[in-house]
Order: sequence, then C-alpha cells, then structure tokens
Amino acid sequence: MTATPGYVSRFLVPKDGNNADQCEDALVVWPPAAYDEPVIGAFLAVLCDGASESLLARDWANLLAEHLADRIDRRPGTVRSPRAAAAAIAEAARGWDSWLAAYIGRRANGGKPLAWYEKPGLERGAFATVLAVSVRPDEHCWRWNAAALGDTCLFHVRDDQLLQAFPVTDPAEFGVTPALAGSRNEDAALLARHIAVAAGDCDSGDVLFLATDALAAWFLAETAAGRQPWNVLREFAGQEASEFQAFITLQRAAGDMRNDDVAFVHFDFG
Repeated sequence: MTATPGYVSRFLVPKDGNNADQCEDALVVWPPAAYDEPVIGAFLAVLCDGASESLLARDWANLLAEHLADRIDRRPGTVRSPRAAAAAIAEAARGWDSWLAAYIGRRANGGKPLAWYEKPGLERGAFATVLAVSVRPDEHCWRWNAAALGDTCLFHVRDDQLLQAFPVTDPAEFGVTPALAGSRNEDAALLARHIAVAAGDCDSGDVLFLATDALAAWFLAETAAGRQPWNVLREFAGQEASEFQAFITLQRAAGDMRNDDVAFVHFDFG
C-alpha cells in the first residue's frame, strides 16, 4: 500500500488598494505542480508575512521563503527541530547584507540613491513571520513536519473536524505582536527560543491549509463560531486567482477579515 497522491493550490492576495507588486507576503511551493497535477513524492511550502512597519519587508519575505525552501529541499530535517529551523533562518539573514548592497547599487545606478531618512530603517533591518512545512509520503500515509516563527498558521482537517491548529489555536492571539525573523538577526540560539515545531500524519481525504495571519484569524474565528471554514476554502482548489481574491475582498468588506496581505496554500490528500 502506498500513500495516495497529493494536490496543491496556492494564492497570494495583496491588501485592497494595492497591486501584486506591493504584496508583502511571500510563498514558495516545491515542486510547483499545477492544481490538477498529482504530487507523488515529497513536497514543501514556505509562507512568510513581511512586517509592513519595516523597510523592504516584501524583499526580505521573498528572500527568506526562497532560502528556506531550498534548505528544506536539501535537508528535510530543517523543520523538525527549533534549532535546525533557527540555523536556516540565521543563514538567510547572513545573506541580507550582500542582497542589500546590490539593491543600493541598483538604486544609485537608476538615479534614485538612498535618501537620508531611509538609512535608519535599513540599519534596523526587515522583519517577517515564517511557516515552513515539509510533507513526505511513506508506505501508508503522508507525514508532515512544520516549523513556525510568528502567527502564520497550519490547519489539519480530517472528517470535517479541525484536527490540529499550529502554532496559534485561539483567534484572540492574533492581537498580540508576533515573533519575527529579522534580516539582521543571525543569532540562531535566540531565534530557536521562539520557534515552534509540530508534526502529523495525513490519511486519504485529509486537508492541510496554510495561511498568513489575516486569513488564519478568520479561519479560527469561523471555527470557534461553530462553522466549517475548510469547506469554504476547499471550493477554491483549481479556481482562478481572481475568484479567491473576490472572496477575500468580500470578507474584508463585511468586516470579517482585516485588510492585510494573504498567502494561502491548500494541500489535499487524495
């Protein structure tokens, strides 16, 4: 007996009033299969939510997501312990100065050198939350491992029940400033103290949802109210991105979701 195939959908939605280039959330899914293309082997996803209060948050979120995806692809154990995940985040931070030097050079060459008021923000660095998930098949099921820093979340649903929420379990927790990965924080020991890890097994019919904080808070609030938000989100598998964006816009307009960038990944097992 072998694990059933998995199917993956992914969406990025910017804040209302912004375009896609202004979205400060980032996601990487590997391999980048189409929604109707079955995934037989291991796959992974990394979601990062750039903190708008910091300069270049979008760039740091993308750099961090890409670095972690590459690291997990080569070393799946990266998401199995806080220490390993912290080492990977610190490694990404060590590459920030070279990226920043290239960015400053491009600005200068393009006739837009840094302004004096930008320099303090660049010295402080950029910040983002992180959720990294590795999913691997064995003879009978899929095994997922996840590492999180901050409030980007994973939800595991089975038989119309929320089996696990990670790392946040209460919608009220989203009012608290989350832990963040800083582009200038290379202290892996400090990072490890704020990283949570979790694991689980997925049977045929199970679903994993990965979401940055605005959508995650909506998901938990709906669940707490006795509703089943997973059935709403499952309907967007294979839909056009515009359909999902329209849904997010409606939730914002109704006051049920904060107007914040949204990154969303849906893993469906068989």
